[in-house]
This record gives sequence, structure tokens and C-alpha cells, in this order.
Amino acid sequence: MTQRGYANTPEGQLHYAVDGAGPPLILLHPGPRSSRIYWRLMPLLAPHFRCFALDTLGFGNSDAAPPGVRFEQLAQSVVHAMDALGLAKAHFFGVHTGNKIATAVGADWPERVDRLILSGMPHSLIVDQARRNAAIHSFVANFVKFDSSLGEPELMREWSSAFVSIAKIWWNDLVLGQRQIGMGRFRILEQRLVDLIQARGSMFESVRANFAYDLVEGMRRLTGPTLLIELATPEEEHFGRQGPALVKMLKHGRLVTIENAGQEIVEEGAERLAPIMIEFLRGPLEGSSHH
Repeated sequence: MTQRGYANTPEGQLHYAVDGAGPPLILLHPGPRSSRIYWRLMPLLAPHFRCFALDTLGFGNSDAAPPGVRFEQLAQSVVHAMDALGLAKAHFFGVHTGNKIATAVGADWPERVDRLILSGMPHSLIVDQARRNAAIHSFVANFVKFDSSLGEPELMREWSSAFVSIAKIWWNDLVLGQRQIGMGRFRILEQRLVDLIQARGSMFESVRANFAYDLVEGMRRLTGPTLLIELATPEEEHFGRQGPALVKMLKHGRLVTIENAGQEIVEEGAERLAPIMIEFLRGPLEGSSHH
């Protein structure tokens, strides 16, 4: 049964959900989501691992992140949360923003990381930082704007942009076009909406931290077993496959490519993702595979 709590850290309180038994596994979410995104994945992993899904600072029910926050600071807050939870070492799984924070933990605190899984769509995995930032900018354009100083007109544009994003979820064509909608689909949309409302003021800082983080430099410093999962969504075919180039940056890396999948796989395709995670975290570490 999933339980919830708060880890007290020097950076603030981090909210978490916990379920399962076994070696600890920390799940880090993408922005603008929260630990709610793992509601379907955690029960599949719980028979094998003690899963801790954290809300990173500024998202979900955790305290706000400081202005100008960097991923190294967010990684430190995760390590401090591990201290509060009595976890000397853990496996890590991160998607999009979560894969950058997990990389920062592994690079700066390798003694706290057992095995590491980094997952993302191609735009999140581009090796060249300038190209990756441009791709991320286009991906988050619906959530946050960067075209002027944060004066009153810009704040109004941020407010308006947030409303448009919320309205797209609330007045979803898949919902309005059906007489019946499954509770699973409704819960996914409802949780996305709540996450977006909670994260609106944090997206600017999160994306700016993403732009500043040198993912390749961090990955080159990873010393432990690392699985890279590329989510090869058809909408991002124009980027090409990024996993083969990025996995070369890893000392002990393995690549799995999941076709026809975006970040929504952690909710809508958890049954596809969980076996891949379990195999890597519990099985042998040799070779590469593609799905």
C-alpha cells in the first residue's frame, strides 16, 4: 500500500510516496509533473523494490526551489532526502528533468547510487547541448516563455500561457468526444492538471536549470552501471535516434530503445516499462538490447 510523507532537508521539505519491499529505488519525475506520474508504475515495481517517488523542489507537494536553482542543488536535496529516509544507497530512475537530476546525483555522489536508469524522448537526450536546449525550448513552449524580463506584462503572459495549457487538459478532445471515459484515463488527465497548477511558478527555474546543466559532462563522470532508455516517439523522428551516441559517454552503459513511446509510458505503458527496469536492476549487466 502506498504511503506518503515528507523528508526534511536543508533545502526544504521533499514530499514522497513510498511502496514495496526490497532494495530502495528512487523515482524522479519530469517537469511539470510530480511523483503522481508513477501511480501505475510503482505497484509493478513494488514486489521487487522499496520505491520512493520524490517530488523535486518546486513541484508537487514539495517546498519551492530557490531562485536560480541548479540541478546540482536539486541533486543535493535528493541526497539529503536519502539521509532523512535512512537510505545509504539506492537505485535511481529518472525521466526527462528527472534523468538530469539523477545524473547529477550519480556524478557528484557516486557512493549513494547503485544502478541508474536514465530515460527520455530524443529531444531530452541530444548530445550537443545547444541543440538539446533548442529542442527542450520548443518542447516546453506551451508551459513557459523566455522572451522578456519578468515584469508585469511578462507575468501576465505566463499566467495566460498556464491557462491555455490547463484548458487543453480540461477540455480534452478525447474526453469531450466520448460518452464514456475510463477511470484510468480520467485520473491521468486529472493528475496532469493538478501537477501543472502546482508547478506553474517553478517551470521557468526548472527549464533554466535544464539549459545550464551539462548532461554529457555529468554522464562521463558516472562510474556505476547505467541503463539508457530512449523513448522513440514518432513525433520526434526528425531528431533521429540519440541513444547510440549518448550511451558512448557512459563507462558502464547499456541502451534500450522503446519504439512508439513518449514520457507518458510511465503512466499509460507502465506494463511495457516495468519489465525492462526490473531486468536491468536485478539481472546481469552485460550487453545491449533494443525493443
